[in-house]
Amino acid sequence: MFILPIIWAIYSSFFRQVTEGGGAYGGGELVNKFVGFQNFQYVITSGNFWSGVGRVLVYTLIQVPIMIIAALALAIVIDSFVVKHVTGFRLGYFLPYAIPGVVASIIWVYLYNGQISPIVKGLAAIGVNVDFFNKNIVLGSMAKHHHMDLHGLQHADLPRRIAGHPA
Repeated sequence: MFILPIIWAIYSSFFRQVTEGGGAYGGGELVNKFVGFQNFQYVITSGNFWSGVGRVLVYTLIQVPIMIIAALALAIVIDSFVVKHVTGFRLGYFLPYAIPGVVASIIWVYLYNGQISPIVKGLAAIGVNVDFFNKNIVLGSMAKHHHMDLHGLQHADLPRRIAGHPA
């Protein structure tokens, strides 16, 4: 499944959206015009692209060693028998990862709960009664979220967007 968006992105990178028609007052309709390797040539020769690559490299050269050293130091502290209150260190390390999942779960329960959900009440107002906790609906919802995670690629004209070229 993940290969199709990659193929589509590669295919789309050989096209540019241009406006045709509309006359002197603008407008017209967007059409895809085949431009071959012009998008890639534009990116490779763009100063904005190379300054962006430079910023990413500088950030990586600074951030990665700091994070590796910090993670190693924290692991040594957590594994150490010398330090007291190791549980506090473990909690401090784990809590930032746990809180967003808990908050998301609370929000989804609020949205799915038949007694307080604005979605359920809105659907009931138009005559559609739904029980989001029905096992078939919950499984379908989980499948939809999984599908959105896998197929989140929305923009295939990334070479030009990275270089700062307007779409």
